[in-house]
Amino acid sequence: MKKSKFSLNKLFNNNRFVFVIALIASIAIWIAVSPDRSISIPVSLNIDTADTAVGELGLEILEGQGQRINVEIEGKWYVISEVQETDIQLSVALNDITRAGEYELRVSATNQSNADFDIVRVTPETVKVKFDYIYTRSFRVDVRANGVKAAEGLIAGSPVLSTNETNIEITGPKSVVETIGSVSAEVDVNATLRSSTSYTSKLEILKTSGEPLTSEEIATLTLPFTEVNVTIPINRSKTVPINVNFSNQPAYYQQNALPYTSSVSEINLIGTTEVMDTLDSIELDPIDFLELSPDHNVFQFNLQLPSGVRSVDDISQVTVTVDTSGIASKTLDVSIFQAVNMPAGKTVAVVTSRKSVVVVGPSDVINNLEAEDVYLEYDLSNAANSTGEMVIDATLRSDQYDTIWSYGKVDIQIRLS
Repeated sequence: MKKSKFSLNKLFNNNRFVFVIALIASIAIWIAVSPDRSISIPVSLNIDTADTAVGELGLEILEGQGQRINVEIEGKWYVISEVQETDIQLSVALNDITRAGEYELRVSATNQSNADFDIVRVTPETVKVKFDYIYTRSFRVDVRANGVKAAEGLIAGSPVLSTNETNIEITGPKSVVETIGSVSAEVDVNATLRSSTSYTSKLEILKTSGEPLTSEEIATLTLPFTEVNVTIPINRSKTVPINVNFSNQPAYYQQNALPYTSSVSEINLIGTTEVMDTLDSIELDPIDFLELSPDHNVFQFNLQLPSGVRSVDDISQVTVTVDTSGIASKTLDVSIFQAVNMPAGKTVAVVTSRKSVVVVGPSDVINNLEAEDVYLEYDLSNAANSTGEMVIDATLRSDQYDTIWSYGKVDIQIRLS
């Protein structure tokens, strides 16, 4: 079988081939001789203030950033049809900006690609850009409530914020922030309340002139919150006794308390109904007998009131004076020691041979009291896993007298094995 030979004459005699060649040639010639064309490309204006005087001054752009600028470019169609927004760089001159304000700046564009095209014009040629300092100030949130009435027998308190957001930090253009005079939250209640009730309120920002900020001015501000919860406390007043307590007292005084006088025996309180309904007295911290002696018998307490309760008369301290008119003291060298709650399998030796103790009690007892009449008791209930020498608290005891105590804490040294 004969193989067909390639023939150039045959190829050029093929009308289809000749047509394709002619078409390609005509397109190439058209591209080579065609005139330049132009198109418009929208580009976002992004102004960079880094490493400029504007940035060094701390000025920031408030308005004008991100404006769309139409950039007209010219070149061969097959080139400009492929140009993207990122191929064009827009810029404005910032050299003359030295203070806050609104400026009209000329826009320039540059070709930042390798494509062969020219920039003909930008529209608009100038833009308005506003610069200002960013400023932060703290304002107290004032709270108001309208139409509040408490039910019979109750008292409506001043409205308060339900959270700790009593202050708010507002950040924004200095020219705007400096005009702010107050920040407030106002609620319209118009009801009779039987218990504390909370309402949600939007913040109102007023200028020093008393006028509210415009929506445009508010839009320039950054606020950590825009609304708050306002609580209307509904209170009840009540008079309750102030109770004096003692600790570490000898057994006798647990039933026969030493007489005392208190600067305040009862107190007028006002507080939320929820708390006041369960409050029957105010308990003072106990007076420790280890701190009580004829020369030390006056004790002062800071009044601890429940949350949501306050003293009508602004009483914050109470002074208690214990009557020690029949009480005396003497110092004894105690050398008798007695252990209680001895752990099984343990032995103990008292390293302390003698302890000087200030003994307090009724005068007739103290006058006749000898060291042999008392001893120091120490508790080993927590020493089951301990060995070696240790210092342990001891309590003054007497088998004969139940009305005496030691002034000051007493400890002794023991050896446990």
